Amino acid sequence: MTDLYHQITIEVPAEHVFAALTTQEGLRAWWTEDSVVEVCPGGMAEFGFMERSVVFRMRIDELNPPHRLAWSCIGGPPDWVGTAISFELAALDARKTKVFFLHADAHSAAKAIAERNTTWGCLMRQLKHHLEGTPFNPVFRVSAQ
Repeated sequence: MTDLYHQITIEVPAEHVFAALTTQEGLRAWWTEDSVVEVCPGGMAEFGFMERSVVFRMRIDELNPPHRLAWSCIGGPPDWVGTAISFELAALDARKTKVFFLHADAHSAAKAIAERNTTWGCLMRQLKHHLEGTPFNPVFRVSAQ
């Protein structure tokens, strides 16, 4: 098993970061446009990719605004099921937040782990660009334009 870590500082309040991580609108803006979220502990989050040829289903295990969000993958590719994803937010001041990301218990071949870690790094940058107002497109779009 491998744990993947990232951290990034985003120049917006923690509440804004938390909303981008927990709301359907927020997730669609920086991750995948095919996001459906039931925002409550025990609720489900579903993320579709490549015209839904790949769908990840996450159970929301922890929802502690604006400090912590934790998911468990309960559906999707076999090497994702059973993994856990969490976001810890630390307000550095009123307008700056440090995000600590963890994808725990990844159990894939080394090449797949490297690709997943690279993708998460790109996604953390997308989250930052979205929240700081830097122009970009979500990493995963429903259809090419």
